[in-house]
Amino acid sequence: MYQGVSVEIVGYYHCCDVLHENQQTLVSRSDWVIADAGGAIYVNGLAPAGLTSASLADTCTMRCLSATVNCIEQSNIVYLSAERIEIWTSKPLFKI
Repeated sequence: MYQGVSVEIVGYYHCCDVLHENQQTLVSRSDWVIADAGGAIYVNGLAPAGLTSASLADTCTMRCLSATVNCIEQSNIVYLSAERIEIWTSKPLFKI
């Protein structure tokens, strides 16, 4: 239904799902997670520059992501293909 739709999300970089909040499987080993109040989703394609893939310290980094929604119908996996990533802040807005 949303296949190919362009979206813009402001959320937190959660590395390669270090907080274990995503219920789906990875599409590729380089996938990473963006999370907001609505949940978390895997992103592939562009990777956020300057952030590590498994560091809890980087989970407080807010990003603005422009992406396209994709779906692998056989396995019912929905993910985002990153087109543009911007850093909004590298300082936590709250303490974890």
